[in-house]
Amino acid sequence: MHKTNHKEYTDGPFEVKVWYSPEFVPIADLFDDTVNNVKEMEIKADKGDASWFIAGVDYFYKGHEVGSDSLGGNYYEEWEDEALDSGLGGYLEDMKANAKDQALKNVKELKNSMSKDFALL
Repeated sequence: MHKTNHKEYTDGPFEVKVWYSPEFVPIADLFDDTVNNVKEMEIKADKGDASWFIAGVDYFYKGHEVGSDSLGGNYYEEWEDEALDSGLGGYLEDMKANAKDQALKNVKELKNSMSKDFALL
C-alpha cells in the first residue's frame, strides 16, 4: 500500500508519521444507502470532489516500526490533508494514542527479550 505522509514529528524517542492512502473498498460496502446517498458519494469521489481514503499513524524507533493504527472508509468532501488537519472527528487522536500504546508495549517486550537473549554479550 502506498502511504502519503501527511505529517511527521517526534514523540519522545519515537518518530511518528501520520499518513493517508487511497481506499479501495467500494463506498457502497461501507455506507448504508438508506441513510446516505451512496451513488452521489461515489460520483463525488470519482470526480475528485470528495476524498475516499485510509488514514493511519505509525510509530518508529530507530527506523523500526513498533506501533501503528489505521482507519479505513474515510469519506470527506474535502482533501485528505484538510480532513486530517481537522482530526477526523476525533478519530485521529484515538489512532495516535493507540499507536503510541502499542509502541510502548512492543518496545518494553523487545527490551525484556533482548536482555535475556543477549545477557552474556
